[in-house]
Amino acid sequence: MSPMPRPRGGQLGHTCIRVKDIDQTVVFYNGLLGMPIVERRDPPPPGTRMAALGSQENYLEVFQIKPDAQMENVDPTTLRLNHICLWVEGIEDLETRAAAAGSPFTGPIRSNPGWVGAAIKVGWVVDPDGNRVELLEWTGPGASP
Repeated sequence: MSPMPRPRGGQLGHTCIRVKDIDQTVVFYNGLLGMPIVERRDPPPPGTRMAALGSQENYLEVFQIKPDAQMENVDPTTLRLNHICLWVEGIEDLETRAAAAGSPFTGPIRSNPGWVGAAIKVGWVVDPDGNRVELLEWTGPGASP
């Protein structure tokens, strides 16, 4: 995978959906609608299968939920839209401003050296209507797998 160029702050990063069958979903979005596969991860169970379709800067992120045998404990709202994601600048400053505005981050800021072609910092916040928003700060090109 080629390194991702630095995205603009405020740019949509990705939209995440959770699905029952990732293979059918990839066939739909890639095969039928023509969205390029940016990344595909198919680890052995109990790993989580995922795909990113579109472009490195703005993609549809697809996660497969647990196998049917484990569906009885899955909240049906975990299917469909899971969260939206925005690129930001200065995530630590944003964390301080969000807390002061009454919307604190829901956990600590984490770093990831190789996610879909970029090294990133990741934070999470909830909007006034309860929608989850993932916040990414680009910190450089992604590490090679």
